[in-house]
Amino acid sequence: MKPVVPHFGFGQVYSGQNEPKAVPQGDPVTDSAGQAVVDSIKTPMDKAHQVEGTLEKAADKTADTVKGATQ
Repeated sequence: MKPVVPHFGFGQVYSGQNEPKAVPQGDPVTDSAGQAVVDSIKTPMDKAHQVEGTLEKAADKTADTVKGATQ
């Protein structure tokens, strides 16, 4: 017997019987279009993370320089 877990705010009760089904595979055109969208977002995000790392290193170096000058 599966436990019944109330799902507050939605007026439904989850009994574990309605498990999500596997998502059917799309056609190759849809898959490639979807991947192109993901890549168009991922590439700028990867570059932004690289810039963030560079800025953090520069900030640390500046902080060390200031700290060294005040000692």
